[in-house]
Amino acid sequence: MAISRKRSVLYLSVIGVLLLIAYSMRHVFHHMTDNALLGISMMTLRWVIHITLTVFWCLSLRRRILSRSIRRLLLSVGGLLLFWQIVRIIKYDYVIVTEAIGRYCWYSYYIPMTLVPLLGVFIIAHIGKPEGYHSPSWMKLLFIPASALIAVVMTNDFHQLVFTFHNGFERYNSDYGYGFMYIIVMGWFVVTGLYFVIMLLVKSRVPGSKSFQKLPLMIMLGAIVFWAGYSMKLYTGDLTAMDCVIIILLLESAIQSGLIPSNMHYSELFNQSTIAAQIIDHHHTVHYHSSAAEPLDETTIKKALTQTVALGDTL
Repeated sequence: MAISRKRSVLYLSVIGVLLLIAYSMRHVFHHMTDNALLGISMMTLRWVIHITLTVFWCLSLRRRILSRSIRRLLLSVGGLLLFWQIVRIIKYDYVIVTEAIGRYCWYSYYIPMTLVPLLGVFIIAHIGKPEGYHSPSWMKLLFIPASALIAVVMTNDFHQLVFTFHNGFERYNSDYGYGFMYIIVMGWFVVTGLYFVIMLLVKSRVPGSKSFQKLPLMIMLGAIVFWAGYSMKLYTGDLTAMDCVIIILLLESAIQSGLIPSNMHYSELFNQSTIAAQIIDHHHTVHYHSSAAEPLDETTIKKALTQTVALGDTL
């Protein structure tokens, strides 16, 4: 278990350093250079870091999450986060876009912002359920209001109920206000997100540190404060990058604390077992063994595949 904790600390340290480098590329070094090539290189490095970390997190889900349905839902979240990041790149960085295309890329941010917390509601429904469990039909009706909210945002140019542009669409990036539907959209985001976090704690059957299991709730509350301050324009920044980091941090804290079931620490559990057993591959190479298991040579292993082998007082 100590080795596993050290490995987790190492991974978190590496991720933290990479995110710090990505942050520096935007907020420090990018504004200190007039060299266009150097600026593009730093911009590229920044987004390579963000997208690579998201992809590797998705790949780790395939290995760590036991339930097929929960794994698919989490991978869907990862796919939406990648979509969010790519749309942001199209809007700001590499592609020369018209004012209208840039605005619709901005509107597209609210597709993952609406669907990601909804997928969290479905994840809650699948926790603790047997393999093959399907969400009840009434839950699928939740996609109707979600789709309606996305449609309202995507058609904002026609009614301006979400974002208002009193001085014209041309200045949409810097001069805009919020309509009443923005409050409803963000209310959906916050309420479904809080439901996910609170129900994680309610459904928890995991022994151990309860304070650590409250970490997702602390992250969610901190995120609400951050989003409120951003909406009031108290500070600026790359909201897409911050939101993706917050969402992954929220889900990962639920996995690490055991609130979302995973197969972490199984090898340590097997090693500490009193059962004398080894797990080998088709080439008779031992990959896992319990501390109670005696070492066996390849000849003995091959013989044991076809008949019982006597090893002193052990068969």
